[in-house]
Formats: sequence, C-alpha cells, structure tokens
Amino acid sequence: MLGHGYGRKFSNPTNNRIYRIRSGQALWEELTGDPDFYLKIISLMSNAALEHRTQFEAEWIRALKRFEDEFLINFGNPDNSINWEKLLRSRERQVCRVFRRLRVWNCKGMKGRE
Repeated sequence: MLGHGYGRKFSNPTNNRIYRIRSGQALWEELTGDPDFYLKIISLMSNAALEHRTQFEAEWIRALKRFEDEFLINFGNPDNSINWEKLLRSRERQVCRVFRRLRVWNCKGMKGRE
C-alpha cells in the first residue's frame, strides 16, 4: 500500500501497479480500524501547534529580520530603501551565467554586465 497522510487519492491495484493507494481518512481507517482516527490525529496536531505557536512566532520574526537585514545589506540604499538597479543587475548576472552554461546566450554587449 502507498499511503498519504492527507488527501483524497484512493485506488486499487491495476495491471501496472500491484499496490493500492489510500489517503487521508481512508488510510487511517484501514491502518487502525477506527473510522474517526483521522479526527484524533487532527486534534493532537492542533494541540501541539498551539503549544509551540509562541516559540514558532518568535523564531519566524527573527528569521524575517535576518532575511531583511541581508537583503538591505546587499540591495539597500543608506536610507533603507531598495536599490532597484543593483537588485536588477544582480539578477541579470545570474541569468547571464545560466544562459552561458546552457550556451543559449553569451550576454556580450551588455554594458556593465558579466
């Protein structure tokens, strides 16, 4: 059996596949024999999420701050506004490198570019 913890996929073995597919409520019922087991799992997951929400939110805020700081270091002006030209040129160089690797475009003649 191929099981998916959530979803609605449900199929029996075929000529090309010797296993059955079960998802969500059907999977949990087949594994446990309890038609309401999926509700119990949801309840436990909800409780765990609520217990850790404060810690998660604090970590999330710290991660966003790190990303914002890094972005402004790389693409910010002294007044913390975005230096759009620097940002676009950076992306252009990355695209240019990929095109060169693929031998699609050599980027020659692009002023100030790689």
